[in-house]
Amino acid sequence: MTADPDQREAAELETLREAIQEGLASGPPEPLDMAEIRAEARARAGLPNHSTPSERNAGPLSRSGEGQGEG
Repeated sequence: MTADPDQREAAELETLREAIQEGLASGPPEPLDMAEIRAEARARAGLPNHSTPSERNAGPLSRSGEGQGEG
């Protein structure tokens, strides 16, 4: 049986309220280190962690075709 739309909306709002409170309770915001976040994501995915712009652009997904054995 499908829940009443009003009940579903109330449950979604409560979930959002809880998430907001959790965020507020987690402390003050801190700057994000995007290089560190990308490095951690690459490590989890088993990808190489390139440290220079030329190395980052030399992968198989580069738009210029560099690093794909062409040329």
